[in-house]
Amino acid sequence: MREFKDIINTDNITFLSPWPGGARFYWKYNDLDFLVLATDNDEDHVSISHSDRSIKPTLEQMIELKNIFFKPYECAHIYMKQDGKKLLVSNCYHIYRKHNEIA
Repeated sequence: MREFKDIINTDNITFLSPWPGGARFYWKYNDLDFLVLATDNDEDHVSISHSDRSIKPTLEQMIELKNIFFKPYECAHIYMKQDGKKLLVSNCYHIYRKHNEIA
């Protein structure tokens, strides 16, 4: 995962507050404000959601967010809701990388 200083120097990323093992951010993408939670406990993990549950991140947005939080050589996985699956928060998607995965 990229260094904190590199993440907060990215356009459209605003640091909100510390979070256990990470931090909370706002990410402005076009006219949308997403809440982003990034942690690095057992794995590097980024969650993204919008306050309006009908707004779900697109694959394009997820890839852009991955590029903000992860280094180009890191193998990060994007998890998006698949049709028919019920999630606790239906518009909260995830990007993660296990610490032992580097390429």
